[in-house]
Amino acid sequence: MSPALLRCVVLAFSCAACNATSDRRENGQDNTLLARGVDTRASTYKDPQPPRTSPRAPEAAGSAEDAEGASISAKTRNETISDLHVRVPVEWGRRPSSDPSERPSFVIPGPGGDAELTVYSFPAEGEEGEAAFQRWRAQFSRAEGTPDGGATRVQTMVRGPLKVTLVDMPGATGAQALPDSSARRPGPQDRLLGAIVEGDHQRHFFAAVGPAPTLALWEQAFADFAATFAVGSSP
Repeated sequence: MSPALLRCVVLAFSCAACNATSDRRENGQDNTLLARGVDTRASTYKDPQPPRTSPRAPEAAGSAEDAEGASISAKTRNETISDLHVRVPVEWGRRPSSDPSERPSFVIPGPGGDAELTVYSFPAEGEEGEAAFQRWRAQFSRAEGTPDGGATRVQTMVRGPLKVTLVDMPGATGAQALPDSSARRPGPQDRLLGAIVEGDHQRHFFAAVGPAPTLALWEQAFADFAATFAVGSSP
């Protein structure tokens, strides 16, 4: 055999040996991956595509509170009504009036709709506060006309020279709630939060009438408001 032919045969055997070694290495790697639970088949995985639309922006905080229609900040301001000084929640808006003889009134916002706080003032030598309360209770009666005394709550406090009686009554159809004949009539879902303030020379009836959910929201604030009545100086 010629030297050239011999070199070709040796080269062919060397290539075959290299290929066999490579195959053994690949098979060994595949067996190792399979033993580890790795799939050695061709993968069909594709990189995720970016979203076609932008993600929704998060809702602003406090939207649930706005849906209810009102919130309580616990902030108050000074108001003067006749000879009385009182602190009123800042959310209660006083109705503007150019007539000094017009009764002061405030709008009370809330989830059930606006309620209204109206102030009635009378000389002290007239009707007693308790009699006024009894009339209110009779007027805030059930639809069949029976006074709803069982659902009425009364609380009395003394603020210096002032006697303050708090009244809490549900509404009813067809009953006149307030001292004047032009006042709104409470419906079956209404409520009255009242304060009868008796002084040496005047009595004041503070009557908040409106939807029960609204006045439920402001019930504690109304009691706090009634505890700030003062004569002669700001509370």
